[in-house]
Amino acid sequence: MSETIHFSEKFRTSLAKYFAYKSVTEHAFNHNIDAEFSGNDIVHIYEIATTDLNNYDKTVDPSTGSRFGKVIEVGDHRYTFKLTQDISLDRSVDRGNNDAQFNIKKVGAIMKAYTDKRIRPKKDAYRLKKWADEAGIHMELDAAPTTETIIEDIIDLHNLMVDEDVPEGEGTLYISRTYLKALKLAKEWVGLDSLGGKTLPKGCPGMFDGLVVQPVSSRKFPANCYFAIYVKDSIIAPEKINTFRGIKDSENMDGDRVQYRCKFDAFVMPNQCYGAAVACAKGTVAATPTVAISGGKATVTGADGAVVYYTLDGSDPRYLSADAKVYSAAVDVKAGDIFRCCAKADGKFASAATYNEVV
Repeated sequence: MSETIHFSEKFRTSLAKYFAYKSVTEHAFNHNIDAEFSGNDIVHIYEIATTDLNNYDKTVDPSTGSRFGKVIEVGDHRYTFKLTQDISLDRSVDRGNNDAQFNIKKVGAIMKAYTDKRIRPKKDAYRLKKWADEAGIHMELDAAPTTETIIEDIIDLHNLMVDEDVPEGEGTLYISRTYLKALKLAKEWVGLDSLGGKTLPKGCPGMFDGLVVQPVSSRKFPANCYFAIYVKDSIIAPEKINTFRGIKDSENMDGDRVQYRCKFDAFVMPNQCYGAAVACAKGTVAATPTVAISGGKATVTGADGAVVYYTLDGSDPRYLSADAKVYSAAVDVKAGDIFRCCAKADGKFASAATYNEVV
């Protein structure tokens, strides 16, 4: 008679820690997010919706109004994401000894082997591609970085982020090993005290411009990307281990089995999307549409055949907002609406998102 053993939380935690130690992406994102799961694969992310500040007006009579300006209730943007990655394994374990604890050491060895060879590489590569696809900034370079240009290219990308009020610190510079050589041989890098006296994640060669430098094998790096910068609070990677159990004396084989199932995904936080930035090949970013608002209509042009998505509540249409709609003709708008749109095309990164307040 088979017996199912659900492995303890302690065993799961140990496996998670081992994964984190080996992963090149685990240290880069925020694990504490305002989120809730609906079922097994739907995640709701909440961010506070901000509006323009008021001007304090001392000329207002307090008996008739507020000097602080119009009272606006603070609301939330709710972004709904679906975990699309669903991986599993079902492996037999040699009977070995018939220990009642299901030969835990053997299970641990199996999971470590699969984590190193299959699970970790798959998750790291997927996260890097998804974060690159959803980055708030895509900087097209005229040519691939060289020893002479790479330092300036990195600083230019980081400056674009700072210009969008992205806080400096807790950022990671991911770079393909194809271009790591150019960085290491750049004269600015050679003369740099790259470690800066700080403890760095395993495998990192140092720091540059306040960023931890994290090399990634060319196989795992997203296509058309040279390097990317991610600030910790701007990216997330939710996951759920749905199943982790052993079946002792399995009825359909002469031995024991270990079963594992995990759902996961990776996203950029919409209201902090400028904390994710990518340097990419020229011609790989969709053109940003042009918006004209007149006579209660918002008209979009210049999308160059791409699909245009829009919202009216100020949420970013590049992300999986429940309010995003496909643009097909001029849209009715009214005072107080915030019309935002972006263009998406197959094989290209999404365009920047427009922002038009209707007055």
